[in-house]
Amino acid sequence: MKIMTKMQNKSCAGLRTVLVAAALTMLQSLAAQTGDTQISGIVSNVEKAFVTMPDQYYMTLTQEMRILMVDRLRKGEEPKVRNHFGGDSRIDSIDQQNDWMRIRNSENGALEIKVLQTQGKPSAIFLVFTACAPACSSHTGVFTLDWRLLPSSVLSNVSINDFLDMDKIKEDGKKEEYVTSLLDLQLVDFSFAGDHNTLKATLNSEKELSQEDRDKVAPYIKTRQITFVWDGTSFVRQ
Repeated sequence: MKIMTKMQNKSCAGLRTVLVAAALTMLQSLAAQTGDTQISGIVSNVEKAFVTMPDQYYMTLTQEMRILMVDRLRKGEEPKVRNHFGGDSRIDSIDQQNDWMRIRNSENGALEIKVLQTQGKPSAIFLVFTACAPACSSHTGVFTLDWRLLPSSVLSNVSINDFLDMDKIKEDGKKEEYVTSLLDLQLVDFSFAGDHNTLKATLNSEKELSQEDRDKVAPYIKTRQITFVWDGTSFVRQ
C-alpha cells in the first residue's frame, strides 16, 4: 500500500494553500457592493446571481463568459467556455426550481451558488468555493442579493472536533490535542444535496495522512459527514 511521504504532504498542502487563497480573495472581493446590473433574458434567481457577479471580483470567468454559458445551456448546447486562465469552465448542474447551480471552474476547483429563500422570497446568496489538491476543502460565504457580505451566522462554524468521538478519546486515556494534532490540516468540503436545501459537510483530512496515522485516528472519528438543512433563516444541523 502506498504511503504518502512528508514531502508529498507538503507539496499538496502548498498547492491547496494557493487554491484556497484564490477562493478567499474572491470571497473578500465579493463583499464590495455592486451596481444594479440588469441582464436581459435571465429569468431564474440563480442564473441572475451567477451572471451579475462583477468581473473584477470573479477571477475565473468574465460576465460575458458567464452569459455565454447560460445562453448555451438554454439552447441545449454544452455550457462550457475557455476561462480567463486558459482552462475550461462549465456549468455542471443547475436546479432552477430550487435556485442552485454548480460551476466547474477548473479540474480542481468548483463553485456552488444557492439563492436562499425566506418566506418564499429570495433573501440571500450562499456560495461554496471548493479547491482540491487532491483532498477537497471548502470555504463558504453569504451575501445580499446585491452582493454585500452578510454575517456568517446562517451556518454555524464547523471544526475538526465536530467529527470526533470525544467520549471515546477520554475512555482511551487520550488527549483531544493528540487526535487533532494528527489531523493538522482541517479539510472539510461542503456541497448541496437532495433538493439543494440540504448542505453536507464532509471530513477529508484523513486523505492527507499516511496509512499509519489514518489507523491511529480512525477509532476516534464519530462521523465523516454532517448534514445541515435550510429552515428559512439558517442552516440547522441534523
